[in-house]
Amino acid sequence: MKKLLLFTTLCLSYFFAKAQQQIFKNTVRFNIESTNKRANTQHFQRAIARYSVSYDRNLGSKAWSIEGTLGYMQNYIREDLYGREGSYTGTRSKRIYMDFSFLYDLLPRDRHSLRIGGGPSAWYQQNAIANDVTVWVKPGTIQEVDYIEVRRTKKSEVVAGFNLQAAYDYSVLPRLLVGARVVGLSNLTKMHSLGAIGYNYLTIGMSVGYRF
Repeated sequence: MKKLLLFTTLCLSYFFAKAQQQIFKNTVRFNIESTNKRANTQHFQRAIARYSVSYDRNLGSKAWSIEGTLGYMQNYIREDLYGREGSYTGTRSKRIYMDFSFLYDLLPRDRHSLRIGGGPSAWYQQNAIANDVTVWVKPGTIQEVDYIEVRRTKKSEVVAGFNLQAAYDYSVLPRLLVGARVVGLSNLTKMHSLGAIGYNYLTIGMSVGYRF
């Protein structure tokens, strides 16, 4: 019985060690980040969230990889009424973006990685720009707001830019990763309408990944 238990323990140890030594070429990550741009609301300043999914693949060597990212973010500007109490939602913006990056791992270990790099980016942004506001007051009052009508002009554009990033990953299990990332983005072509997002910004966030 003791020999059987010893044999089973050795087998499990061997298979676990082999699993730890596997070289995975592909990784899918789900990322959520907070930008340094702030959304102006009536009561507080909140960070703009950026959501994305990324796929990366090793380029022969364990240190070099390429990564593609598809993401989404949105924001709005909260405006105060002039001469009256109250506020309204002004300009709104939505952005779908794609980042393509070449990355180098400074810490190519089984359980740790620290990747740095960058590459081209592109995004499609749709802005609904507030250009006319009508305020309706309650009957018999002068200042008490009953209804606010906001008319917006929609403008869409495609912009080219670039990204720089640094990302740390820790292998909780052989295939499961958790990590932290910092990404900087900037435009190369002119943005005709900044909307409620703008162009240059820095994001800091976390990721969960699966290797295969």
